[in-house]
Amino acid sequence: MDELRLLINRAADKYRASCVYYMFTNTPFLDLAQQSALDAWIKREKIARAFFFGGYEDAERRVLCFYPGYIEDPLEYFSQNPSESPVAAIRATVRSDDRLTHRDYLGALMGLGMRRESFGDILVNEGYADIVLLRDSLPLVLRDFSKAGRAPLECKEIALSELCPPPQAMREIRDTVASPRLDAIVGAAFSLPRGKAAEAVERGLVFINNRLCEKPDAPVAEGDRITLRGMGRSLIKELGGASRSGRMFVTILRWL
Repeated sequence: MDELRLLINRAADKYRASCVYYMFTNTPFLDLAQQSALDAWIKREKIARAFFFGGYEDAERRVLCFYPGYIEDPLEYFSQNPSESPVAAIRATVRSDDRLTHRDYLGALMGLGMRRESFGDILVNEGYADIVLLRDSLPLVLRDFSKAGRAPLECKEIALSELCPPPQAMREIRDTVASPRLDAIVGAAFSLPRGKAAEAVERGLVFINNRLCEKPDAPVAEGDRITLRGMGRSLIKELGGASRSGRMFVTILRWL
């Protein structure tokens, strides 16, 4: 059985359990490609009571939740009943002058024997990191997550509303494109030749608003967020106007 079919079958098991037992169920944390595949499955099967949740609005890694019919607004339900949320958060504070990176925290968590699907985004700030994780993993992390590299850590649970995404430096890019095709926009946003950009799209490395898109000629609109795996994210700030040569002006914000 291929990975995609296994992913969908496991999600389908969670969905059936939610329907049969009238309860919340959820998958582990998913990357963008997995989310995109399951999003297509949800639409194809017309599953209404499902949503992706990563603990905060702009989360990249998220779980897929299924919820029973007696819940009208699951996010409101989670806010009023935080212990019912499948997702929890900790703040790991560095008890030294060491400056830790995302890789340091990630390596330390994996060193506890945790799988990557057990925790979501790691939000690194000056002197601490907020980490989103499955609620089932919370006791283990609070008990054993005491060091990252040589730096001692002090961990505590925090409410999801206290999560603090670090400020993101952005660079504004002004360019012209032949048309608002995805490959042209990816090329402008990430300084790639048009052919390389098209190849990245066809290889399944590009996402529009967290959804996989493998069509180089797919249209892009203002406000769309483009993610290129391995190179980062960008936001289409403005499209419009034509140069003397007939090319379209584009303004893009790229996260650094």
